[in-house]
Amino acid sequence: MLPLTRRVRLLLELVTIQGHTEENVASLSTLLRILLPLLTYRNLIAHNPVSLVIMGVDDVPPIREGIPKSPTSQHVVTFDELSDVLHKISAVKEGLYDAILRFWLEKLSVHFPQLPKQ
Repeated sequence: MLPLTRRVRLLLELVTIQGHTEENVASLSTLLRILLPLLTYRNLIAHNPVSLVIMGVDDVPPIREGIPKSPTSQHVVTFDELSDVLHKISAVKEGLYDAILRFWLEKLSVHFPQLPKQ
């Protein structure tokens, strides 16, 4: 099975060759492009534990809660950052539901011409 990021990239390529209207293709493509960088955070959450990070660096607060970007990284994804990402992902999810429904309805209108077009 392909990793999620590669599946989204593949979907992005396939969307353009399926013969849908430019508006529907542009809408779904835009949402998938917005989603791609957010998947980095998904991978961090899925593959790293939440940690209490204690550091002795002068310019960084010594104790922080969050998810380290890597075991050796001094950058921690904070809960505030994760909250912001969650709001963005929620907005993309709602947009994807709408875009996929439009694709589906467009395909149905080809097979059942009596359906109203969007």
